[in-house]
Amino acid sequence: MRNLLKYHITALLLAFVVSLGSIIFLTQTVLKIENPKVKTISNTKTGIDSYTYSLKDGVNAEHNLYLSLREKKGVTLLGSSELTSKSEYIPHIFATNNLNLRVSSFGHAYFQSYAMYSALLGYRNEVKNANICIIVSPGWFDTDGTNIEAFLEFATPNLLERIIKDEGITLAEKQEIGNYLHRNKYLIASPGRRINYFINLFEYHGFPVLNDYFRNRKSEFATIQYPESNISLPSQKTVNVNWEKKFSELEEQFANNVHSNKMFINDEYYEEYLKKDYKHAEFSVLKSDNQELKDLYLLVDYLKKNGANVSIIIQNLNPYHFEKLERFNPILTKMTNYLDKNDVPYLNMFTADSNDYVPGTLDDIMHTGHLGWMKINKFLVDTYGEKK
Repeated sequence: MRNLLKYHITALLLAFVVSLGSIIFLTQTVLKIENPKVKTISNTKTGIDSYTYSLKDGVNAEHNLYLSLREKKGVTLLGSSELTSKSEYIPHIFATNNLNLRVSSFGHAYFQSYAMYSALLGYRNEVKNANICIIVSPGWFDTDGTNIEAFLEFATPNLLERIIKDEGITLAEKQEIGNYLHRNKYLIASPGRRINYFINLFEYHGFPVLNDYFRNRKSEFATIQYPESNISLPSQKTVNVNWEKKFSELEEQFANNVHSNKMFINDEYYEEYLKKDYKHAEFSVLKSDNQELKDLYLLVDYLKKNGANVSIIIQNLNPYHFEKLERFNPILTKMTNYLDKNDVPYLNMFTADSNDYVPGTLDDIMHTGHLGWMKINKFLVDTYGEKK
């Protein structure tokens, strides 16, 4: 029995040595040969679109983000479900057409901090000097961070490939993406070679030889480039806005159009989603070790480090509908302290107190209304507009 056990152990050790030797051979020989192939993404774009729902909409969507970041005078606005609003005052319509400030918006529901970080990591060179504003919904902090569906929708194969090939992105940053993907790998139906590249970097980060082997497999990927385009910017005019007067008008307009409830929720939304068996909603107690807050710090740190002009907008939640919104105060205080410390401009529209809430800031229970959008327009002009 002992001899049999010794035989098996010897065989296993021999197999390990042979496998390790093969990996070392590959690492030092075949995989050191760089493949210089360059892949230029063809598209039909001649200008910058005002709104992009998803980067999975095709290469034109990716190129639109690329162009928006490259055109340094305008603003790249990233957010989640509020950007699907039909409001005439949403910045990519109102600011672009009336305030001499080109705004292009990107995102929809579940587009949160880590998905934003990963997408923008693929445009590391383009974020320098770019004006980037992030709309943060407090509801994000009641989640476990970006879900894998949103990550895969915005960290497209082309952008993952750009991250793999970018020598300016550290190994630690690439391994951290691998960490995220490793945690979610059982939710990915067909990972593919790009995702597996990052997962392997993370899984074998404690084994130098194996890590070198997997890192050097970057030679299997192309260098992704977007073509330069003759950007056609929209014709612009400047309308002089009496901001306080406009705010008052929009507040009054909203109040006059709400008839079915006393919670300052537009009638259509209330009738469809809330009227039957109405109950006030309540968020759970937020985790003190909050993943979304960590991801937001990661996003802002990355943008600051790479020279972007980053700003933050903190949205509100309707305090007439949600109870105990003060549960968000500790998280948001941490965030605003961090933004103050790092000299990041921000607009904080959140209040847990219904006495401080201005009707019309939101259209329903959490989505920005006309008044809220006008306040955001003013913030964008004050932060990024031409100084007279």
